[in-house]
Amino acid sequence: MTVFITSLIVLIATVASFIISLAIWAYTDAKFYEKTSPVLWVIIIIFGCFPIGLIIYILARGANSQSHISNKYSKMLIVTFVLIFPALFFIFVGSFHLNWASQEEGFFRRPGYFHTLRHDVGEQEWVLSAVRANGMAYRNFYLTQYDLDNLYTFLRIYEGEVILRLRQINYDVSESFIISDELITTIDVTRIEPGMIRKYVIFSEASNIDLTINWAENNHRERE
Repeated sequence: MTVFITSLIVLIATVASFIISLAIWAYTDAKFYEKTSPVLWVIIIIFGCFPIGLIIYILARGANSQSHISNKYSKMLIVTFVLIFPALFFIFVGSFHLNWASQEEGFFRRPGYFHTLRHDVGEQEWVLSAVRANGMAYRNFYLTQYDLDNLYTFLRIYEGEVILRLRQINYDVSESFIISDELITTIDVTRIEPGMIRKYVIFSEASNIDLTINWAENNHRERE
């Protein structure tokens, strides 16, 4: 997130500097021509669908006319224009980083159909509900051995099937479990080690679903 915001600020600052430089350039150049309003040309160049406004100004002043602007304004305009490209590159990198971070921590739905799909995440619980669902949702969690030992699910469903799949991130280890209707199901995770675990919830033509995935021993005992 920080990389993206920083990159966005840099881009906005660079574009603003270019616009200011362009306005100074246009005003300084246009005020030397007779029957020309420098302020009007600045408005046309900046707000006239850049670069169309700038092209119109160059054609109007004449291709053979000598520029009266000083070198410092010319250099300032060129530098700010060139800086836009690395700023765009950094915002691209920042957006990629933001997308990657979101994929590591966020909630996503794979292709399928979902109607009124909601989810609520707590420190030791992930609750999902939907009117209808046929697809996949997943989220990453860091689970300790204690969390794994107390991992269970509770499901209410009208029809269809729900499958919970656990995948060890960075390792080719995963387990899949069909979750029983209205039963507390304790998950056997002997092959899963503590660390970042991606939990996949796969809905198969399911309707009126309320699913709780919990890894807190106290809540487990309360439901029992």
